Amino acid sequence: MFYTVFNTLIDRLTNDDVSVALVSGTTRLTYAQLGKRVAAIQYAMMKDHDLGLSSAPILVRGHKEFDVIAAMIACAGMGRGFVFAEENFPVALVQQIIDTCGCRLMLNVAANDLDVDIDVINTVPLLDRTLEMVDATAAQEDALFYVTFTSGSTGNPKGIPIQRANFASLLSWLEPLIVDSMQGGAYAAVNHASMAFDMSISDVWPTLLAGRAVFLLNHRNNANPNANISILLRHADVSAGTLMTTPAFLSIMMESNRFSEDLFPHLRAFWVGGENVPRPLLQKLHARFPKSTIYHAYGPSEVTCVTHCHPMSAVELFGDDLMDLGQAYGDTQVFVDDGEGQLRSCGEGEIVLVGPQVAGQYLPQSHPNNINFGYSDGIPSYHTGDLGILSDKNSMRVIGRIDRQVKLNGLRIELGAIEKCALDVPGISTAVAIMRSTPSKSLMLIVGGDELSAGLVEDLRDHLAKNLAPYMQPGRIEFSEDFPLTLSGKIDRRKMAESHA
Repeated sequence: MFYTVFNTLIDRLTNDDVSVALVSGTTRLTYAQLGKRVAAIQYAMMKDHDLGLSSAPILVRGHKEFDVIAAMIACAGMGRGFVFAEENFPVALVQQIIDTCGCRLMLNVAANDLDVDIDVINTVPLLDRTLEMVDATAAQEDALFYVTFTSGSTGNPKGIPIQRANFASLLSWLEPLIVDSMQGGAYAAVNHASMAFDMSISDVWPTLLAGRAVFLLNHRNNANPNANISILLRHADVSAGTLMTTPAFLSIMMESNRFSEDLFPHLRAFWVGGENVPRPLLQKLHARFPKSTIYHAYGPSEVTCVTHCHPMSAVELFGDDLMDLGQAYGDTQVFVDDGEGQLRSCGEGEIVLVGPQVAGQYLPQSHPNNINFGYSDGIPSYHTGDLGILSDKNSMRVIGRIDRQVKLNGLRIELGAIEKCALDVPGISTAVAIMRSTPSKSLMLIVGGDELSAGLVEDLRDHLAKNLAPYMQPGRIEFSEDFPLTLSGKIDRRKMAESHA
């Protein structure tokens, strides 16, 4: 199924020199122009690099450049998976990704080089080439499509390998939903998420496979809604039609009164998820875009991006109970674990997702959290770690997390990963990472040791910057000599979080 749709994309990349595929700032590419970049990258991969029989993904490094999308398509067209690294990821983190996936080649789109142990193709100097129509159906449906990484409680990032069959299952229901939401118009999807975050997979790929355009918003404007608005209005013949967004980004966009139906009459569908969604924010969005459909979205990366897209009714928008996520789309089944290992079709417990979108494992295979993957009646399953409620009609609501994983700006963060990294610094003997809620959501790190000093804070910040992704950096670091304990002798993190809220 994947390559049936993918070959349609290849046909557009080969022949369509009219329809716009990508827009970024003042520039844009048609599908055929994008195809020439795909061809240039594929030619360089085949000409200068012997990838052998390795099934390891190709590392793509950059930000929102057109060649990032071209590199991903080039990998898929050659039957190879890809894994993405933001250009500002620390060297140590990129090397961990390389080692975990066994990458042998990096397609570097970023302007700067990176000192890592891997072959590199810098894509920017590559000359355009003509893309030839190829039959890609020979590649196996269970072959790797992409790997996305999330932080791990062990201090090392864990990879989530998504197969083509996993993505095909998602695509079977998400692409028609996106196309229908555009109400017959050839409108564009707005992409704001990092390519390292699977929200980008779920907005960029289905949109391109459907023959629509994608606005690629640069992160330098994340805190500047008017800059993003100006970019979205710069191309008169390309209108924004859909937006998949985290609540944090949406809140920033809503700071500008210009972000409304008056300026964006074709923006008719919003998918809001990735973290807890505040109902007042959706109410404000509905007031600005009264003709639009607002989807309350949910889905772990381990289950290929998204499983729930519930269209919110006016009654639900102004209710006061837990917001509904509705039933799962496609072939995904939802259960709750009652705490005794029994999966129930209704009730309260840990949410368990079952179906063909489930990835099946983490990388490395030795990762202790692989225990969360399994089978239910022979079908892949995943224990999400989310506490939820299922109605007798299998409609789902999420209460919260049952572990210490948190989300900030839509990105999942294991607080234990920050703590472990801090404890690697000489002089730090205790570290507690917490999520503060006031004045806004932010990460805070509380550390203890025998000889605490201002110089130690500088050493700590330098170490964190070199070994953790930017979104995992604590905004505030505080010294403490008092770490309350639970009755079992463990640090009472909940009490500390409450005292620093």
